[in-house]
Formats: sequence, C-alpha cells, structure tokens
Amino acid sequence: MRHASSLCAAGLILGLGAVGCTSASSGASPAVPGSQRYPGGSAPAASPLPAAAGVYKSVPSACPALSPAALRAIAPGSASGTETDSSSGGVVEHVCNWHAEGSAWSRTVTVMIELDPGPAGPANAAGAYQNALSYAPGPPSAIPGLGTRAQLNEARTKAGSSAQLHVLRRNAIITVAYVGTDSGAPMTAAEMRNGPVTAARSVVAALR
Repeated sequence: MRHASSLCAAGLILGLGAVGCTSASSGASPAVPGSQRYPGGSAPAASPLPAAAGVYKSVPSACPALSPAALRAIAPGSASGTETDSSSGGVVEHVCNWHAEGSAWSRTVTVMIELDPGPAGPANAAGAYQNALSYAPGPPSAIPGLGTRAQLNEARTKAGSSAQLHVLRRNAIITVAYVGTDSGAPMTAAEMRNGPVTAARSVVAALR
C-alpha cells in the first residue's frame, strides 16, 4: 500500500501546519446559524461496530462512504466532496476532501480508503497501517470498536488544530484527517476526537 506518499499526493497537510488545508471546492460555506463558533464535539457516543466477517473484495468510493448526517455533524454547510480514485499493484485507493467555513471557523475533512484484495491483503494492510502511524503528528490514543486496530493522533497549535485517525479493518485501511480553527484558536479536545471518530464510523459502516 502507498499510504504516506498518497496522503501527500492528495494534498493533505497532516503535520502541525495542517490548519492551512483547503479543498478544491469554490466559495465559503455559510456560517452556522445563530453562532459564530462551530458547534462541534456534540456527536453522541455509539456502541462498537461489529467486527468484519472476512476480507473485503471491494470498498465504496470515499465521498459517498461518509454519510450526509456525519458530514453535517463535523463540517456543516460543506460543499460536495472532491473525489480522487486510483489503483496500483492491485491496491485500490479512494480519497475524498470536503471543506466548510463560516465567519469565525473552518473545517477540512479528508477520508482515504485503501484496499488490498490480494491473498496477502490483511498482512499488507497491517504493515501499511503501522507505517502510516510513524508519520502521524501529535500524541496517540487507541480508539476501540472501529476495527482490528485504530489510533487517533492530535496536534494543536496557536493557529488551529488537526487530528488523524487511522483504522485497520482486515485488508482495508481508513484514514480520516480533520483540520480546523475557531477564531484563530484550536478546536476543543472533544471535537478533535469526536469529528474523526464520527467520520470513521460512517465509513466503516459503508464497507461490505
């Protein structure tokens, strides 16, 4: 799997400078009605998703894999996502990017789904997952109930904040990058966790 290089090719800035990420969508989305701050961190807790019964033969494109409800919860008013699909050496990769902003906040969400359907798919995915974690900025924390393994990394600066969630699920890897700022300040700790987890749960539920 080509995880680290593909993230760069997709235009993700996943280090401490991530607050500068923008998408290809044109124009700013309207501010959240009645508030100058993004009302994130309010996604309700949910029970763990069931474990995958076997290897995946295919995965959906990244844009439709994130449900409209999940997108509204973490990037309200965002335009349609920008999808990039590719394959190499039998590995399929889908990337989608969304951007939303109001008068005093902005959010960028990027979802990547990688699938290795070959006989060595689970082992290859496990290796690519572990390699991806070495590039993730900020302190790590394990997130249970999403897949075989899942790790969230968060980075905060005075200008804003970013979070990466990597999920290994059999022979697939889901990566969610979540970037945002509120009046030039970082997102709350709750939102940095809830945003990526909400997105990842939606994508995992779309896998068949």
